[in-house]
Amino acid sequence: MSDSKKPYTILYTTAQSEMMGGGQWSLYYLIARLDKKKYAPIVACPEEGELAEKMRQAGAKVVCYAASRLRSLSIGDVLYLKKIIQNHSVSLVHTDSSTETFYAGIAAKLCNIPLVWHIRVSDKEPFIDRFFPSFCSKLILVASALSERFSCSESKLRVIHNGYDPSLMDNAPLVQPSIRIQFGLAKNAILLGCFGRVEKRKGAHILCETLQKVPEAYLLLAGKEEESYASFLRDLFHQEGVLSRVIFAGQREDAASLMKQIDIFCFPVLWGEGFSRALLEAMAAEKVVVASSDAGNKEAVIEGETGYIVPVGDANLFAERVKTLSSSQKLRDAMGKAGRKRLEEEFTLQK
Repeated sequence: MSDSKKPYTILYTTAQSEMMGGGQWSLYYLIARLDKKKYAPIVACPEEGELAEKMRQAGAKVVCYAASRLRSLSIGDVLYLKKIIQNHSVSLVHTDSSTETFYAGIAAKLCNIPLVWHIRVSDKEPFIDRFFPSFCSKLILVASALSERFSCSESKLRVIHNGYDPSLMDNAPLVQPSIRIQFGLAKNAILLGCFGRVEKRKGAHILCETLQKVPEAYLLLAGKEEESYASFLRDLFHQEGVLSRVIFAGQREDAASLMKQIDIFCFPVLWGEGFSRALLEAMAAEKVVVASSDAGNKEAVIEGETGYIVPVGDANLFAERVKTLSSSQKLRDAMGKAGRKRLEEEFTLQK
């Protein structure tokens, strides 16, 4: 930089307009924690909305950019992004979806600046995964498991797990009255929590067998519902005679408070995970975890120490692990505390 006091400008792109999930919150916390004396963030998002407002609160400028579909090969997108880079003296471009990586990658090369692609999900896109790394200086992976997507040089790959600030959990007020009182749960009831979007890939239907095998268990589903899948779940739980023990809480602003009140965090995701923020939140709340082996789950959870990892789709073993934990509060507490310790040592935002 010609002026040593001038901060580096970083252009972030995102395909979302709302704070839909962990990826958007990870971007928010990254930008909020940047040293603004050194870095000046600009976020390009598709339109004004919740995400744009949160990014402004985090200290970023916001520009609107809705990427064209890849099949259209829009030169206009490249020229628009090139103009943003030049007008704002951008030093680095940081993308988190494949479409923006394509257009921003060309624009960055035309402006002779580096581009970093932040890979947050494990879904494979064979053509894109093979050719798009050539647009990037680096690929940041939120879990080592995501490296299976790419055949590029290992020197281009860098694993940086998502982080979480445990004080967010510590300072979250408890819901009053408690969730147990609200739903009339018995004192000996074991409350299972499954947090995140209620959609097929998250695998909540796997927990039907758990409810059948652990009669003292209740299930709390907290997250935005995909209508057809939520309807399928209600039908399934009704047919199997366990619907009365399932709480559909919907999208909640007090999710951290709810997390504090569960006994076991269940994460039976089937595919497409990266490194789940929900897992980190459970660890911050000192909750034992039972999770599938998808993507980064097995990097967050230490088998037999902070929880259990179950093969994807294995409803029987998932139920057995929950049954084991349900019978011993001492075991739940010990694993939950071990999870909190692991979070503090390995997965803080500062790290």
